[in-house]
Amino acid sequence: MAFQYNLEFSFLVNDFLIQRVQKDGLSIDNYPLHNHETYEMYYLLSGTRGYVIEDQSYTLRKGELVLIDRNDQHKLLDDSFRDGIILAFNRKFLDGYIESIPQVLNIFSEIKLLQLTAAEQSFFETLLTKMLREYKKREYGYMDYMRVSLLELLLWLQRRMHEERRNRSIHNVSLHHTVEEIAQFVTLHYSTPMTLTMLAEMFYISPFHLSRLFKNVTGFNFVKYLNHVRMTEAQKLLRDSHLSVTDIARQVGFESLTHFGRVFKELADCTPSQYRAHHQG
Repeated sequence: MAFQYNLEFSFLVNDFLIQRVQKDGLSIDNYPLHNHETYEMYYLLSGTRGYVIEDQSYTLRKGELVLIDRNDQHKLLDDSFRDGIILAFNRKFLDGYIESIPQVLNIFSEIKLLQLTAAEQSFFETLLTKMLREYKKREYGYMDYMRVSLLELLLWLQRRMHEERRNRSIHNVSLHHTVEEIAQFVTLHYSTPMTLTMLAEMFYISPFHLSRLFKNVTGFNFVKYLNHVRMTEAQKLLRDSHLSVTDIARQVGFESLTHFGRVFKELADCTPSQYRAHHQG
């Protein structure tokens, strides 16, 4: 069981904390693996910071954000130089504010490390800087300002997560369509010399990525799919034509009769001649 270590958040004011923290690389955070009821996020301004969160390791770099859900087991991995902003709060800090949108807290369970674009970093750092200034000055209504700003931050992260999901879905649909186009191309041009690398270049996708996608979408790797298409046509010619086996092999795209015979037997469990004798007899 993880050691319950809550010292880092013992100085939350009204269940909230935002603080800029700089480490020179000499002082070491010896926090053991621990968990707590506090929601925690850390934004890195410079340097690096290593984390273990729920048995996964992460390396945080400039412009990246780590999110730790309450009761996530976590600890730091290094003592390198870093400059960042830590924000932490308890659930009751948002009582009266979050009841209509409780789902915004789901980001802490769904995201652990978030990489921000330059524009997103600008927005994020501007908002955090305003919050730091208000938290330090502690003028009238500053805690309400913290709540409103925190909700803005959480809603922004929630929208960011939804947008990322939507883009991923669109990307996957697009890739699925690309594989279907490639499969159709193979069906139409099976008789010509064809390689995975050639098709990857034609459709602007890496051979490795195409190989994985092709298997996921069609159930075959590329070579087996190509051979399946060629064998289907070869079987048709063996049944319905009087072309020689050599001519059929060449017509369906095989330059070597030996290779054609080996692939045919592997897929049909007989030689081309045996297949013809059985279906033309």
